[in-house]
Amino acid sequence: MSLEGAKWVLVGLMVVDHLAYQVDPSGWGRLPGRLVFGGFLVLLVGNLSHGVPTGKYLWRLGVFGLLAQPGYALAFGFPLLWPLNALVALLAGVIAVRKSPWLGGIMGLLTEYPLTGIAAYLLSQGRWGWAAVAHGGSALLMGWPLYGMVLTGLSVPLWAFLLRERMEGRRAPWWFFYAFYAGHLWFLGGLRWLGVFSR
Repeated sequence: MSLEGAKWVLVGLMVVDHLAYQVDPSGWGRLPGRLVFGGFLVLLVGNLSHGVPTGKYLWRLGVFGLLAQPGYALAFGFPLLWPLNALVALLAGVIAVRKSPWLGGIMGLLTEYPLTGIAAYLLSQGRWGWAAVAHGGSALLMGWPLYGMVLTGLSVPLWAFLLRERMEGRRAPWWFFYAFYAGHLWFLGGLRWLGVFSR
């Protein structure tokens, strides 16, 4: 699988997960979504290890994470600033890998994947087994039962295996997936605010 192909698969699974949440937050339809963030984490750490500039990731994740946060809070019915969305979690991963494991670890605690900083740092050190344990621990802290925790943790070695060749593929504009993430959250949040999703 190419890196770009993986992004499309992950985004598709993410949308399915977020739609399933609007219908039944604890339903089985959300299980495929447990595979998503581990894939983005593997992509992130892989890109960092292949020389993607730290500053590029910091400002992109920071700006789009900030833009996405109100839509994220609306879509999931959370308070405005707790927890912080997945882009901010990935930002914590960048900081843990490139700046300070401690700072990235602490920042990760504020996000929807609380152990992202730890998982990213372990993955960057080639300790993917422990990274999987940390990522599964995030699911446990998010309130998922054992099966959700296991599936979340297994997503790390799964995507590490699928993306081991690092084939690029035809690329979308750099901003597309960032903008799509923020935009789809605002769209779902708006629909929920209008009462389209009623539970």
